Order: sequence, then C-alpha cells, then structure tokens
Amino acid sequence: MIDDQTFEHAGERDGVSRFLMRSNGLEILVREDRSAPVVAFVLVYRVGSRNEAVGYTGATHLLEHMMFKGTTEHHRDRGTQVAAVLERVGADFNATTWLDRTNYFETVPTGQLDLAVRIEADRMRNALIDDGDRQSEMTVVRNELERGENEPLSVLDTYAHATAFREHPYHHPTIGWRADVEGVSTERLKAFYDTFYWPNNATAIVVGDVSTSEALATIAKHFHTIPSSPEPVPGVYTTEPDQQGERRFEVRRAGADGIVLLSFRTPEAAHADSAPLAVISALLGSGRSSRLYRDLVDTQLTSDASAGAERFHDPGVFQVYGFLLPDVPHSIVERRMLETLDRLRSEPPAQAELEKAKRIVRTSIVFGREGATNYGYELSESVSSVGWQWFFDFPEAVERVTADDVHRVARATFRRSQLTAGWFIPAGEDDDDGLTAAADLSDEVPAESEIVKNPDRTDDGDESRSGSPFGAPQPIERASHRTGSFAERTARATLANGATVLSLEHAADPTVAIRAQLRAGSAYTDGPRLLADVTARMLRRGTLRRPAAVFSEDVESLGAQLEASAGAFTVGVRSHALSEDAATILGAMAEMLREPRFPEAELEKVRAEVAAEIRLGQDSTSDRAFERLTQLILPERHPYHERPADELLAELAGISAGDVRGFYDRHYGGASLTIAAAGDVGSDGFHAAAERLFGDWSGGAHAEIECEPTAAAARGREVVAMRDKANADVVLGLASGLRRLDADYFAATLGNAVLGQSTLSSRLGIRVRDKEGLTYGISSRYFGASLVDGIWYVSVTVQPANIDKAIASTLDELRRALEEGLGSGEVDAYISNFVGTFKLGLATNAGMVGRLADAEFYGLGPGYLDDFGEIVTAVTAGDVNAALRRHIRLDRLTTVIAGQL
Repeated sequence: MIDDQTFEHAGERDGVSRFLMRSNGLEILVREDRSAPVVAFVLVYRVGSRNEAVGYTGATHLLEHMMFKGTTEHHRDRGTQVAAVLERVGADFNATTWLDRTNYFETVPTGQLDLAVRIEADRMRNALIDDGDRQSEMTVVRNELERGENEPLSVLDTYAHATAFREHPYHHPTIGWRADVEGVSTERLKAFYDTFYWPNNATAIVVGDVSTSEALATIAKHFHTIPSSPEPVPGVYTTEPDQQGERRFEVRRAGADGIVLLSFRTPEAAHADSAPLAVISALLGSGRSSRLYRDLVDTQLTSDASAGAERFHDPGVFQVYGFLLPDVPHSIVERRMLETLDRLRSEPPAQAELEKAKRIVRTSIVFGREGATNYGYELSESVSSVGWQWFFDFPEAVERVTADDVHRVARATFRRSQLTAGWFIPAGEDDDDGLTAAADLSDEVPAESEIVKNPDRTDDGDESRSGSPFGAPQPIERASHRTGSFAERTARATLANGATVLSLEHAADPTVAIRAQLRAGSAYTDGPRLLADVTARMLRRGTLRRPAAVFSEDVESLGAQLEASAGAFTVGVRSHALSEDAATILGAMAEMLREPRFPEAELEKVRAEVAAEIRLGQDSTSDRAFERLTQLILPERHPYHERPADELLAELAGISAGDVRGFYDRHYGGASLTIAAAGDVGSDGFHAAAERLFGDWSGGAHAEIECEPTAAAARGREVVAMRDKANADVVLGLASGLRRLDADYFAATLGNAVLGQSTLSSRLGIRVRDKEGLTYGISSRYFGASLVDGIWYVSVTVQPANIDKAIASTLDELRRALEEGLGSGEVDAYISNFVGTFKLGLATNAGMVGRLADAEFYGLGPGYLDDFGEIVTAVTAGDVNAALRRHIRLDRLTTVIAGQL
C-alpha cells in the first residue's frame, strides 16, 4: 500500500511508476521485475562536468571518488567502508560521472535493497570530504587521467571536444584538466557537494524483485528526513555559439596506427532530430553491411570504422571514426569518409536500408535494457538527458523515422562549416618536428583501379540470397515462466553425433541468447598460434550459400548480434537476438559453422584486422607488461605463452586459405559441440531445431590437452621501455599451478579475492590505493586456471615516480597475508560475495547461457548452478590459507614494468 502522505503518485508508463517525495522533492521510479532474484538501485544526481568551470574542472568526478571515502557510519576505520559492506553481499556496484550527471548504483540479491538505499541516503548528506582523503584520492584520479593519456584514441577524443566546443562546458573532459585536478581545494569540493547533493536534484530508481510498496517504504525510511536544498540548484546558462567554419587539429605522438575523427555539431537529446541521428549512426557504422565498413574496411583503407551521435542534455556532436591501416594517408581516409557522408546528404536511403537501420537501433535498445541493472542504468541516462518519459518516447520516435527525415537531418548535420576534423598521427623517434617537415597534405584520392574491391559483393538477386542450406527456419515457440531449480528448468540432450544441446526458458524479455561452443582453440594447433583465431573470424566471412556481404546484410537486418571468436581451448559463436528471430539466427549459426567458404579476399581483411589489433596491443602498457610476463615464466608451447609481436605478424602474413580450411577440417564438427540457449524460447522447439541443423554434423573429435604443470621460477625484474606514456603498468606474477577442477580451486580463488579481487575493498586496494593513493587500480587474479594451469599475478597502474613505492607496499601486504594468514571473517565475507555475485550473473540471458556452457565444458552439469553456494560455503579459512601458501611463493615472483621510465 502506498503512503499518500509521503508520496505523490506522479505518473505510470509501461510498468514504471513515478513518485515524488512530498517532503523534499526526491523523484522515484520503480519497476517490478520478478524474473531474477536481484534488485537494482540507482541514484542519479543532475550534476556533471557541464556544471563546472575553469579552475575546478573534474570536481564532479573527484567528488564521486570522495563519496567512497566514507561517512561517520560507513568508514574504513570502522571496517564499514561502502565497498566492503557491499562486497559482503556480492553486490555489483560502482559510480560514474558524465557530462550531465553522476550516478551511483548497486545491484544486490533479493532482500538487500535496504542496504543499498541506506548507503546512498547516508552519502547524500553525510559525506566527510576530509582533506587528507582528498589529497590521496587526487593522486588516484590523476593516475586515472594518466591512464587515459596513454591511449591515443582517448587523447584524440578529448581534443575533439575541446576544439568543437569553445564556450560551453562540454569543452572540458569529465575527468578535468590536470592542473585543476591537482589544484582544486577541499573547500571547493565541499561547496560543490553542498550545492548539488540534495533530494530535489536527484532521482532514485528501483528495478527488480521487489514490490512497489516495499521499495517506497524503504526509500521513505532513509530519505524522508533529508531536506530539500536550502537554495535553488543553479542551472547552466552558457550556450555554444554557431560554428562558423571548419576546425582542424592534429595529435602527433608515439602510437600504433593512425586515426581520423570527424565531429559535426548536433542538437540536444530532446530535439526531434535525435531519432533520425540514431538511425543515421546505425546506417553508417553498425556492422559489416554498414556504409562506412563497405567504403573503408572492404576497400582496405581502414581496419575498422564507426559512427555515433551523442544524446546529451545540451547540443553535442556526431562523430565518425576511421582506424587507418599502415601506410594509408590520412587525407585519403578523410576524403572517403566525407564522400560516404555526402552520398547520404545527396539522396535518401532505400527503404530496405532504412528499415535495417531502424531495427538495429530498436534491438540495441532492447538488448541494452535486459536485466535489472541495465534497465535501471539506461533509465537514469534518460532522466539526466531529457526526463523519464523519454525512455519510452525515444524508441517510438525511432519507429516513426522516414527516409526523408534521414536525408533532411544528414543535410543539416554533415556540413563543412560544422566540421571539426582531428588526426592522430603516429610519430617515430626520429621524426622531424620542424616547420617544413614532410606532412600528409595531399588531397589525392587513389584512382578507382587502385582501390581493392570486394569480390564477394553481389547483386541483391535471388541467386545470391539463396538462404540457408538447412531450409527455411521453422518457428521456435516462445517460453513460459517456469519455477524450480536450474537443474529442473534446464533441458539437456545429447545428439547422435555427440553434440550437447542445453536450453533454459526465461521469458522476462523478448530476447534470447545462444552460444555454440566447440574445442578448436589455439591450444589445438600444431602450426601458427593465430590459426585458430583467424579460422574463427572467417566463419562469418561468407558461406557456400551466401557471400560475406549478403550474409552480414541478412543477419544485421534483424538487428541481431552474431560473432565468433577463439580462445585457448574453445571457439565460441555467440548470438543475442529477439526471440521472434531465434530460429533464423540458429539457422545462420549452423550455416556459418557447417559451410564456411573461407574466400581469399575476406582472409586478407581478417589478416589486416588481426594485425591492427596486435599493433594496438603493442601501444598498451598493460598489454606489453602482461605479454612479457608470460614470455618469462611460461614455456613457449604453453597455451598462455604470448609470442612477440613481430613473430605473430610474420606468422599471420603466412596463413593461407588452405591453412584455414585444413584447421577447420581437423577440429570442427559435432563431437565436441555444445549449443546452449537461454531466454524467451521454448525448449522443445529449440531442441528440435538444433537436432535438425546439427544432428548429422560429423567430425570434431573431443580432444584432450596434455600439459604438465608449470614450474614456478623467479626471473627477476624487467622493464619494457615505451615512449610517450604518462602512466606505467607493473605486473608481479608466477606460474600458479592451479587448474579449474583442482580440489583447492575455490580455496585459492577465495584467498585471492581477499588479497586483490577489488581495487576498492581487497587488502591490496585498501593499502595501495585507498590509504596511500598510489594508483587508480590494483588487483590480483588467477589467470587461465582451466584445463591447464596459468598465472597468478598482481597488476598495478602507477605514475612512473611511484613505481618502487607501489611495488614495496604490494610485496609488504602480500608478505603479511601469507605469514599471518587470512582471518575467518575476511574469508566469510568473500564467501558471501562469491554467492551473491554468482546470483547476479544469472540475471540476464547472456549470463545464464554463459554459466550453462561453462558448466558443460568442465563436466559439471546444470546442477552446478544450484550447488554453487553450497560448494563455496564449505571452504574454510584453513583451506584458504593452505591454498595461498601452496600457489603463491613471493620468492618466485617475476616483475615486469612497462612504460616510459
């Protein structure tokens, strides 16, 4: 029952109820969702970096960090800091700052909503904002800023906004300018807090397994006594003047491949043109059938291309990205990008292309709102940019978009006078930075004969679209709600060829997640290590019945996601689709798995794509540090030993279509295949379709891996020198000797959780980040504990001047834990965390299908999803300490530092 004296019922739409707290103006949105035993709570404040000015840019973000430092009730000194309290119940929690808002969110198991609401009510007016905490947290935020400065794309985007916006506060980055982050005073932060952190400037959102009356009663209990702001909350009145001409900038520094970024001014989210701009984004940049992909990637000018329109409270930008292949001039890529945009200005899209783009937008909205956490988060974005009703209005507006709307908005948006063009130009050590140094100033575009054509592109006639060789898709009935254990609810069958089919009905949303998995990962190749990865990527590059362009067009016209990737042991084909398209997607999955064509022209694109990723990894301090660690402590033939980049690139260049076909013939087939589905799909129909499509697929022997446990031996300390890096990454690791099915697996991973699972609340995080302020992020993990043993390591991101301090503190904390042992209270807290986190992972279709497939891979069965809590709670502190001392030997640690020292 709703308390009318406390709340005003202020609206209802599509299952969301809106209320206003009469005492203080707090807006409350509630949506009951009983499909999973979780509840999401989001508190969003209408304050972001748009509310800042020069001198205190980044204040909103730094204040968000300070909100985790504590109140009198929730504080580190009492062992009740926010992160630790939430970790104990397995909550998924965090906070984010953006241009228009700051949001704090917790997803907790059913029955724990009171905890989340109590914490946020306490933080709203009782944050301590201590000067000592501000000083240590400033260095943490500065380290976060430096991490961004390590990434050329991040720097390019910062420059783009700073150039496109001259007066409006979207000019400055959310994290702030370095001098402001370092110099903002504690008094300024307190004043900011006292200006914006009030109920009448916030919206509380509850989504999940709770009644509306219980949600409101919980919010009233903790927020009712908090007053509204004593003064009106100030608004932003600065507007950006019209841009009166093209603007350009360059970023020259060390990096991998070049980037071209084009930004065009666009209206605010509430404007009627927002929906056409979303459709234009999909039309230009979503999938392999998009215009930018065909014009830039298919022609081998770029390794990737994308487009997106910002939807903020105030006018933003539409951005188009092109990621250059080596030796391709920036001018040529920019010219081709502009030509692609100009064609959209010249004539409206065909109706079929328009409908495909609209469906992509519609399905991406549906997928993005799946589960309580995502639904609450996306609702908070609507609240901050326009208002809660826009959450429902925007998808309806997309449906009304016409070809003429797209044409009109493209003409209004893509104008030279509104363009801000930025180039990232990788700079070598010996580059001449003089005023007359050679520059990429040519406007020449290669002749038509010089552009690599896509030989697989065909006309849209019936012959090229002959469809699946497995016949027209037959409908799969939709699921009904079921209750009971996962073992009872999961339908499992073994086909005659050895394939396993699993399905779990879950009709909360009109979507289905499907995963096909088989043992054909990199560990099974006797030749090039990248052969398994290249083969997996080629699966979507054309079949015997449909060339690559047509296959992509058909899948993307459904708005579905369908991708293949290879890991060390398995190849996974994953799909997320509307339930009405489940049969069609399952047929497409069978087609790409059973009848891939492996055309040479597509192989060339895949080689370019993989090579670009390798080069990008070589520009990442974290990637380089971990790569070198694997090389130092793992044997060369170990599945997790990472080969040097130059060797991989040479190996990649030599992979032929014959190599791909040979690997496929040896390792693909029904014998090791698992197909799992979860969502709004009927099990009987799904199983019948899976048997029809895969039941007679032969081959693919269930291969076992032979790999002796890796001996741990210290290799000392090594530095990987890199240029133009404001931040360094440090890893300390050793061969773990731990496998997934070992008896002490959970004892070992629970011990690691206490040490370093959370950068906010684990021992290492509390010491190195929270107390000493040396890093934005420190964590430890067991990597690759699967069919073989892998690595245990600590990773810490740090300013070069603080490297030795961070390493010393890390080793000291590890030594203390191993010598003194972990207490039962610490272990019990993370047992609760493991159980709660596991439950949260089952809140979405993708989460459920992933758990099912993993359980099947290790021979644990669907019942593992029910038994997990019992298995983990049986672990004792004695078990944990014994496992830690067995697997972690500080005298065997190897240290690698990557960065500019």
